[in-house]
Amino acid sequence: MITKMILNLFKKSFFIFALFNLGCSFISKKIEQNNTASIQIPNKFITKGICTNNENNQLIIKDSDSLNLFNSSKIKDFLIDKKINSVDKFIVLQLINFLKGPTSVSHQSRIQFFINLSNKSTYYEFFTSDKSNNFSTFFHSLDYISKKHRNKNIADLVSFVNLNIPEKILVNDALSSFLNKNIKVISENENLKNAFFKGDDILRKDESFKRINLLSEYSLYQKEIQTNKFINARENQLFISSDDNNIASCSFKLSDEKLTVDQINYENVVYDYIVYKDNEDFYLSTYSSLFNFRPQSSNLSSLNLLQQGPTIPLCHFFNKENKNSILLISPEGRDSSQHLKHLHDYGIYDSLSINHVLDFLKFPRHLFLNNPDRVLYESKLGRKEQLDFFLSLNFPIYHVENLGLITGVAKFSFNKKINLIKENRSQSGLLCY
Repeated sequence: MITKMILNLFKKSFFIFALFNLGCSFISKKIEQNNTASIQIPNKFITKGICTNNENNQLIIKDSDSLNLFNSSKIKDFLIDKKINSVDKFIVLQLINFLKGPTSVSHQSRIQFFINLSNKSTYYEFFTSDKSNNFSTFFHSLDYISKKHRNKNIADLVSFVNLNIPEKILVNDALSSFLNKNIKVISENENLKNAFFKGDDILRKDESFKRINLLSEYSLYQKEIQTNKFINARENQLFISSDDNNIASCSFKLSDEKLTVDQINYENVVYDYIVYKDNEDFYLSTYSSLFNFRPQSSNLSSLNLLQQGPTIPLCHFFNKENKNSILLISPEGRDSSQHLKHLHDYGIYDSLSINHVLDFLKFPRHLFLNNPDRVLYESKLGRKEQLDFFLSLNFPIYHVENLGLITGVAKFSFNKKINLIKENRSQSGLLCY
C-alpha cells in the first residue's frame, strides 16, 4: 500500500502545483502565500463547455450523438413552454433518456437525483438490495418524484413521450461499441438477436433499432408495483464536511483515506447522467449499472441488460460567505471520487464565476492507485518542472491522456446566474435554448 508519508507528500506537492498552475486572480493571494509565481493554464481544453448567453433552458446529456432525441420540435416546444412545470420537464427528459438503448439506463440502475426547485435543494438516491429482476427502480424513482411534486404518477408524461419519440432509434457510439464487443453473446439470445441484428450482421452506428414501447413498459411496471417494497428511497443522506467558510455535501466521505475500491470491476460499470436548467430551477440525475447477461426473470423489457451499479461520486460545494453553489459529479473510471476530493483540496469553493470553475477543471489530474502502488497523471497538461519533481520522488508514475470526467451545474449569488458545466474531456452533448 502507498505509505501515509508518501501519500501526504504527493498530496502536498499536487496542491502547491495546482495553485501554481491555476494562476487565476481569485486565488492570487494563496499563490503569494506559497511564494509561487503565476503562469498560464495549459490550453489543450478550450472553454466551450457553457451556454455563453446564459439561456433559460440548458441541457447536458452524456452522449452528444443522441441530442436529436431531445431536440425535436415537439420536445423542444415542451421544454421551453413556461406554463409547464419544470418537474414535468425533468421527468420527460429521464423518460427520453431511457429510450436511447439498453446500454444506458436500466430498470435496475442505481439512481441519484439532485433537485434545486424554488431555491430549495433536495438530494434523492434510489436503490435496492433485492437481486430479482421483477421491479423497476427507474419508474419507481420517477413516480416518487412526481407524487411528491405533482401529486400524481407519471402516466400522462409516459404517454406524451411514447407518442412523440420515433419508434426507430439510431444506434449511437456507446451502443455500437457494446454490440461489436458482444456479438457472440447477443447472437445466442433470441430477443437480442431480433433487436440488434440485420440479417447475419450486427447493427452499426446510425442504423436503427425498434425502441421499447414506453407505455407498455410502464403498464407492466404497474402490475409489478407490489415488489416496490424492495426499493429504498433516501432523501438528503449525504456526508457533510464543513469548516468556517465552506460546506461540502457528498455521496462519499471526503475524509476517507482509502485510495481505491478494488471489489468493483470498473470496466463493467455503465453510467449515464442528465443536467438540466429551467430558468431558476436546476436538476441533475445519475444512473449507475453493471452489465448483466443472465436470463431475465422479469416481465419487464427483454432488452434489459443491466443490473444495479455503485453510487456515482457527487459533491455539492457551498461557500457560506458568498453563497455560491457548485454541484459536480465524477462518474468516469476507477475511484473517481478522488477527482472531487482534489477539487475540494484546491479550494473550488472560491470560484466567483463559471470561468473560474472551468479553470479548476482544466488543471491536470492525477489518481492514486494500489495493487500495485502507482500514480496516474495527465502529464501533457502539466509543466516539465512538475513531472521532473514527481519523478524525483522515485515512485511509479504513469502518463494517461485523460483522467475522469466531471460535469454539473453552478449558481452564483452575485448575478443570480445558473450555468451548466461541460468540460472538454467529455463527449457529452450541450443544448442551449
